[in-house]
Amino acid sequence: MTRDPVIDEARSHLISAHSVLKKDGVWIGAIAELVRNKGLAFAVGALAHMEKSDTPAFIVIGEGDERRNLTEAISTAKLDSSFVLAGFVSDARELLSAFDIFALPSVKEGLPYTLLEAGLARLPVVASDIPGIEDIIEHGVTGLLVPSHDPEALARALTRLKNDGPLRVRLGSALYEKVSAHFSPEIMLAGTIALYRE
Repeated sequence: MTRDPVIDEARSHLISAHSVLKKDGVWIGAIAELVRNKGLAFAVGALAHMEKSDTPAFIVIGEGDERRNLTEAISTAKLDSSFVLAGFVSDARELLSAFDIFALPSVKEGLPYTLLEAGLARLPVVASDIPGIEDIIEHGVTGLLVPSHDPEALARALTRLKNDGPLRVRLGSALYEKVSAHFSPEIMLAGTIALYRE
């Protein structure tokens, strides 16, 4: 099967810095600060619960003060060859095409801009069912929502998307339509101005 050259380029960029990654297979990605609110420890737990014979790659683009704890958790779970902390990347949005699934297992959020970027990249999303995220993701329509703090539920949702390509396409397309219609810079600016006028 011929892969989109844009996907190949994005994956090659990440592989050049992280040689444990393999170009083929399903890639799960996140753009997130390495802080506790992002719930990335639950992502490590989720990957540990997924089928060992076909573990997807999980790449987190971002940096923060939880790097040491996350690195230890990854090592303890023996996920060093599949869970990659890619660090800060200046062109992070351009690398979204490397991913098949976008994950955001946060325990607390405002309005996560990275979900809007994932939507514009037509990525299917698995995220926590918390305020802020629920403003963007409707379960089963524009993504899959799971309880926060629950690595097993996160693992089940990720496995479902990993194994169902048509569902990934449907959810990614629906999220793209929603973000384009309701969260464009022009619409968000107009809404902010209207709030101040009130």
